[in-house]
Amino acid sequence: MEEEGKNSESGAKESEKIPDVRAFNDEFTRSFLQSANETRPGYYPFLSGLEAYKMNFPEGGVIGDKLYSKEENGSEKFLVGVDDKHNIESSINITYLAAGDSRSLEIELHKERLSSRRGMDLKFNKISSDNKTIYIAPYTLEDNIYGYAAFVQNEVESGAIEIMYTSECMSPNCSDLESDQREKIRKWIKSITFIQKSSESE
Repeated sequence: MEEEGKNSESGAKESEKIPDVRAFNDEFTRSFLQSANETRPGYYPFLSGLEAYKMNFPEGGVIGDKLYSKEENGSEKFLVGVDDKHNIESSINITYLAAGDSRSLEIELHKERLSSRRGMDLKFNKISSDNKTIYIAPYTLEDNIYGYAAFVQNEVESGAIEIMYTSECMSPNCSDLESDQREKIRKWIKSITFIQKSSESE
């Protein structure tokens, strides 16, 4: 198992002005960020250590280097801790599986595994978009602690991602913030884009 999963040529270019945000202030996290230019407000371009997918990365996020791993079978796992500007703290568990495929049996197994990890029967909705299919399920653990479980399937080549995104609100007006936070999570999940190796080799 490899503990250091940094991209060989990743990280914002040295000539760019580095933003003063948590994601760039952490050296390990910064090595995955491809530019100091935002993809949209509050997010920066991220490339996975296996260079298997890219996504928007929150400015308040930090990847725990001790919990990052790449396996010989082509899987990649890490945890992101996120502090935002509204007294909401989040944890994002991300697992990339190189052998994931879209067979119905495999999809059901992924759903069952995510439900088991969350300790409840999750109800998944299917979203098809841009050579990928997203299976996403909301959950609430207790007051002001909620999130989404998701399984993102590459529909062009093998490969899939399991996600568990949990947010905890510590603001006096948490009920007013939940709808916006849930929408933020859904939008982030949709930003995931698989890098198709077959297209690169043509």
